[in-house]
Amino acid sequence: MMEKCLIYHRQFYSEMLAGEKPSKSSHELAVFLYPDVCEKDSIFSIEMKKSNQVYNFHGDSVSVDSHGTLLDHHSSTTEGQNEMLLLQMNMIHLLSSKLYSEIPREDVRETYLKTITILLEDMEIIPKLALLFGCQDKLLSHMAMKCIASLILVQILFTKLPIDSWMNSCLDILSKEPGSQQSAHWVQTVTVIVKDILKGKSQDKTGTLQKLLIPMDTALHNLYLFTFSSCRGGSQTSGDFTQPDDESVATISQLAVVHLLEVMVGIRNHLELNLSCLKTLYLHTPLVLDFVTSSAQYFIKKKLILLLKMCMLGQASDDACNPCHASPQQDSHLHGDLLEVSFTLLQAVSLGWLKRIPVNPRPCLFGGSEILDVENNTPGPDMVMLRTVSLILIKAMEINLKNTMDAVKDKDFWKQMLRKMQQPLKKPMDNGSIHIVSSCCC
Repeated sequence: MMEKCLIYHRQFYSEMLAGEKPSKSSHELAVFLYPDVCEKDSIFSIEMKKSNQVYNFHGDSVSVDSHGTLLDHHSSTTEGQNEMLLLQMNMIHLLSSKLYSEIPREDVRETYLKTITILLEDMEIIPKLALLFGCQDKLLSHMAMKCIASLILVQILFTKLPIDSWMNSCLDILSKEPGSQQSAHWVQTVTVIVKDILKGKSQDKTGTLQKLLIPMDTALHNLYLFTFSSCRGGSQTSGDFTQPDDESVATISQLAVVHLLEVMVGIRNHLELNLSCLKTLYLHTPLVLDFVTSSAQYFIKKKLILLLKMCMLGQASDDACNPCHASPQQDSHLHGDLLEVSFTLLQAVSLGWLKRIPVNPRPCLFGGSEILDVENNTPGPDMVMLRTVSLILIKAMEINLKNTMDAVKDKDFWKQMLRKMQQPLKKPMDNGSIHIVSSCCC
């Protein structure tokens, strides 16, 4: 049975690449794309709609059990089943992306859309894929997230099917389990959906984003506040980690939230959309600055500093927005929010924030920990961190000088700011090598 599935998948893949109409019906496509997932593969359970259906394909009978799982009594090992799952999810993701990133022929588009509608409505595929969130095979978990994101986007853009069930599950996890591994998977799913909307060919990006983000506005805003409040002042406010994996889960959750924030900053810089979840970095800058000096992982804090730079310069991450389809419009409140951010940054510097920013003497590049091709292997400071902090402060000074007449008169204040900014760059020099004299910017 698996061999026949592989042959058919290869044929369907070739047809998709060629832009041809599939040789099989939408119903047959849906049957062979439907993933074989059992609840034992999950770390949590979801109620599934019971069904007993039998589909016929090339004379073989394929049944769906009471949990909606394809039964194959001749299936091989778990490894083989996982490979089949990955293949099915990859094909679903490719099929979905063809709809919102390309313009297929009308007959091809109709077949694709009908196939996805069957998977969504008749086979309830999204709760099935959500069972893979947090499974031991990280590739399966990641592919399930991407597959759900592509299906939700098709559901929003091309079908009249409501996304209430998925939305309620997402909001429930984000509200009840913030900072958990499950929460991180749902945040990653939302991030992928928003990125695909921004990079897609849809002409009404603002309307599509509103449909997705308005119901999630409060939950996402509260999630940001929880994430950046959970690690402040050099210690964990939620208490010590009770298990070895707790710190890893916290880091994964923090990274997922930072990635989502990157996309939200890109939205504010390119689209006219006014939501609380898009303003967190602007309205809660002190919280973010405290997090940068906390006990969180260094690379998370470095990403936040880079994100502040994007915020100040009006940039978007490279993979978050297609510049060819970006709108020149911006949120009308953005200018005022940037002015508030610049005031907060300069006030923090005057209170000694620069002295508490960590600068790793051995910056980790592409997972490495050693500096190569340097004589005597002398460690140097993380110049990316130093340059980014300097650029942020220069931009903050520029915004203040342009918008506040009183600031121009206060020359002593600006002299003090310039001295504080110069201190991180005054490092002892020896034979052209920079030596670290402190673990902080100043």
